[in-house]
Amino acid sequence: MENNMVTNNYAENNCNIVEKFFSTNFSNFSVSYKYMYSPYWHIILEYQYVKIEVDGDIGFTIDISIDNSKYPLWQYDRSIVGKTKTTDENILYQLSVLKRFLDEVGYSE
Repeated sequence: MENNMVTNNYAENNCNIVEKFFSTNFSNFSVSYKYMYSPYWHIILEYQYVKIEVDGDIGFTIDISIDNSKYPLWQYDRSIVGKTKTTDENILYQLSVLKRFLDEVGYSE
């Protein structure tokens, strides 16, 4: 039972990192979905016609949907390919790349 509690804290921590990043940098986005079970975590944030989906377990991905067309973040910047293991540092790195993308397309506040 203790093992499951640790695992849930792991998933919750990862979702919290994403939520905090968005509340600091893109407060216009809101969480529309959040799921945490075992090591698996999944969070979706949306604003207007843009949806950001972050999910993973020991590895993770970030996908951007614009007008229902889905694009993985690695297509924008391939440097994240080496940053897919789920660590606080890698999550923040990928989120910084996502911020650069969102700033470029006009979603900065």
